[in-house]
Amino acid sequence: MSQHDFNIANQSFPATRTDLNNALVALASNSSGDAEPATKYANQWWYETDTNTLKLRNEANDAWISIAVLDQSGNAVQSITTAGLTLGSTAISATGAEINQLDAITRGSIIYGNASGATARLAKGGAGTVLISDGTDISWGSASSAFNGATNTLTASTTLSAGDSGEMFIVTAVATLTLPAASNGVFFLILNEHSADIQIKANGTQKINNVASKGARIATKTGIIICADANEWHTITGALTFASHKITGYTGSFTHTMDPLATSVLIGAWGSTGQGAYRESPSSTYNAGGGGGAAYAEKYINSSIASSYSGVAGVMEGRGSSDGTDTTVAGMTAAHSPAAPSGNFSSDAGNQAGRAGGIASNGDFNANGGAGSSATGGNRQGGGGGSGSRAGVGGASLQNSSSGNYNGGGTGGNNSVSGGQGAAATAKSSGAASFPLYASETFLGGLTSGSVSVGAHGGSTITLTTGETVVFGSLTIGGGASAQNSGTVGLVSFLEFF
Repeated sequence: MSQHDFNIANQSFPATRTDLNNALVALASNSSGDAEPATKYANQWWYETDTNTLKLRNEANDAWISIAVLDQSGNAVQSITTAGLTLGSTAISATGAEINQLDAITRGSIIYGNASGATARLAKGGAGTVLISDGTDISWGSASSAFNGATNTLTASTTLSAGDSGEMFIVTAVATLTLPAASNGVFFLILNEHSADIQIKANGTQKINNVASKGARIATKTGIIICADANEWHTITGALTFASHKITGYTGSFTHTMDPLATSVLIGAWGSTGQGAYRESPSSTYNAGGGGGAAYAEKYINSSIASSYSGVAGVMEGRGSSDGTDTTVAGMTAAHSPAAPSGNFSSDAGNQAGRAGGIASNGDFNANGGAGSSATGGNRQGGGGGSGSRAGVGGASLQNSSSGNYNGGGTGGNNSVSGGQGAAATAKSSGAASFPLYASETFLGGLTSGSVSVGAHGGSTITLTTGETVVFGSLTIGGGASAQNSGTVGLVSFLEFF
C-alpha cells in the first residue's frame, strides 16, 4: 500500500531519491490504500484496498469512477461495476443476472422474455408437448393445440370432429369424409392412398372453396391440407374437383359400373318404338296410322346400391317384322311399341290403323306410351303417340279431320288438339322420384318435321339446386312414328348423385 502526491520537492540528493522511489511505488501500486490519496489528479488510478475496488479519477477531478471489484483470494475479477458498458458500438443494458442466464443452461431449456420484460429461462416441456402461445406468453402445451402428429388410417366413410384437428388421415378405401362444422383454426391433413377418388363433404350447407352442395374429390395418390374459418372450409394446398352428379346413357346391351362414391341413383328405361308404314305412290298421298310412343319406367335407389347394373336397351322393330326387343334393367321392363304390320305401302289396310304405345312395368314409377292415331283416307296421315316420361303417360294422337295430318301426342297425358300438337307437360308426375338436389324439370310436346307428326320424346331437362341442368334420357328418342318415319331405339340412363 503506497500513496504519493507525485510532487518532488527541492531537497538533498538522498532525500530526492527516496521521494522518487516512493512516487514510483505509489504509481506502480495504483495509489492503493483504504483512503483516497490526499492529492488527486484527473485520470489517476486508485485501488481501494478495504473494498478491493479499482477506481479511476474522472476528467473533472471531482469524483471516482468504479471500474471493477477484484477477488483477491481467488485471484479473479469478481464483478465489473461500471454501468453503460459498450461492446463495439452496442451499449450493454443487460444486468449481470440476465447475462448469467446463459451460464450452465440446462438441456432443452430456452431463453425468453418474461412478464417483467427480463431475460428468463423456460425449462424443457414434457414428452409430446409443443411450444404454444396464449397471445401474451409462451408455454409448453398439448399437441392437440397445433399439429399433433397423430396419423389415422381410414377404410370406410366417416365424419371428422373438431377434436381431430391437426391430425393426418390416410384413406385406403372408397370413402366419403364429412367435415365438422367450420370453426376458426380447425384443420386436417388428408391423403388418398386408394386406387380411385375419395370424397370430402362440408357440414350442412357450408362451402368448400366457396362451392356449395357438391362433393369435393381428391384424386388417387394426392393429398390436401384443409382448414376452416368461422363459416366455411378452404384448402391450403392440393387440388380438388367438384361433382354433384354424373349422367350416363346406353343403347344396346350394357353393363354399367356405378361410381363407388355414389350415394343414390335414378335409373330410367325407355322402350323402343316401331317403324311407320311406307307412303303410297304418288308421294303426295299419305294414308297410314301413327306409331305408339315409348314406355318409360324408373327406379330411384338410395340404399343397397349395386356395384353394377346390366341390361339391354331395346331394338327398334322394323315394319312388317317382329324383331323389336324390350328394354330391361334393374328388374324393370319398358316393352317396345310395334311397327307398321306390313312392309307394303300405306294403302295396306293393316298399316292404316294407329298402334298402341309401349307398356312399362316393375318400376317404382311406370308410364305407358301414348297411342298413335289411325288414318281415315283422304290423305289423312295418323300422328305418333307421345312417349311416357317422368311427367306421366304419353299423350295420344287424336284424329283431326280438319287437318291434312293428325298431330302427335305430347307428354304428361297431353293429347293432340284440333290443329296442333299435344302440349308439353309442365311438371313431373307426383309418382316420379324426387331427390335432395331436385329443383324443377321441363318436358317436350308433340313434334312436327315438315309434314311428319311425331309424338313427343320422353327425355326431360332437370334443373338441380346447384343451378346445374341435366338432360335425363333423350330429347330425340321415344316419340311414336308416323307414316314413312322411322322409329327409335330404346334407351337407359343412370343419373348418379354424390
